Amino acid sequence: MTPLLLIPAKGHSVRVPRKNLQQVGGKSLIQHAVERCSVTAFGIPVALGPAVITDDHEMALEGLRHGAMVLRNHPGEGTTARVVERALAAVDVDAVVLVQTTRPLGQWRGVASVMSALMCGAAKAVTVDPATGQRTGSAYGALTNEWLSMRDKSPADCWADALLIPSDDGPDVDSQEDLKMARDLYAVREAKAKGKVGEA
Repeated sequence: MTPLLLIPAKGHSVRVPRKNLQQVGGKSLIQHAVERCSVTAFGIPVALGPAVITDDHEMALEGLRHGAMVLRNHPGEGTTARVVERALAAVDVDAVVLVQTTRPLGQWRGVASVMSALMCGAAKAVTVDPATGQRTGSAYGALTNEWLSMRDKSPADCWADALLIPSDDGPDVDSQEDLKMARDLYAVREAKAKGKVGEA
């Protein structure tokens, strides 16, 4: 099976203007998502991915700058399932793993686990918070026919029977406060990583 790793990046955002170009730790939210996908895909056959799907020229360029292919979307396309449906019209694949930009602290292991679940026979898989069991929105994966069946369903109905993958993905950036929190947590994580390197 060959999946597509797809990163939605719409141009318009109400609470955080140009959100997907905002930086956390010196990297845009798009770059963080592309890098998670690139690590995930190492050694695993994926279809042309990762791919950024966007309605915005500047965000398309940001995706290209970091090694992603770009698929064009119409402004206000609607539900996530509709966005995936547009991507499927351009690329012939067996499955799609949707990787959100809004979790810049997200772990590549969560994306990899969702993709592995599909490759091992699951029809749908989604990352959830280990503490609450709630969907994190970091990675959603489903076989192509499953995505196509979601177009008129609510998110709750779409993912009620999905395999749940625990993944500690940090805050969901949906406001300026979330963005500040993500930046602060990222700085702490990087400082800890440098401290460990120094101790070795």
